[in-house]
Amino acid sequence: MFSLASFLKHPLVGEFCVTPSEVVVRHRDAAGKQKRKPRYGKVGSLVMLTPDPESNPGRDAAWFGILTWIQPKEEVGRKHVRMCEVWWVYTRQHAIDVVKAGNGQNKKKFLRDLRKCDKKQAWVSNHFSDEPLDSIMSESFFQFNLRQYLLY
Repeated sequence: MFSLASFLKHPLVGEFCVTPSEVVVRHRDAAGKQKRKPRYGKVGSLVMLTPDPESNPGRDAAWFGILTWIQPKEEVGRKHVRMCEVWWVYTRQHAIDVVKAGNGQNKKKFLRDLRKCDKKQAWVSNHFSDEPLDSIMSESFFQFNLRQYLLY
């Protein structure tokens, strides 16, 4: 297990984190409830994001990812959207849905292996995308435990 406080020192993800970076502040928890104490996230933090409706066939309430880049304020005009780069974290169910939708070799064996995994297990993927900074709902507050696997 990898005790997670920040992925900056993670052997695979850390080298893709662009530092120094600004801090992202959110005042909501994972359930969307307003909190007095702010939650601070920066590059290397595990964040919870609002899913993109077009690429969310499972109608997930939230997606998880590792923040690897935050667009500096100076690069963005007033009426433009600030972006961030996120490396996606796949839960067991999300990985099963992705594999089911694909047509890769050994699909049945891979699905069988995924179904044997602990339901609380998750994987850091090598899939990343640029997302609007406002899509970050909350940052990690407690320590999470994730396995150090790349999902190819």
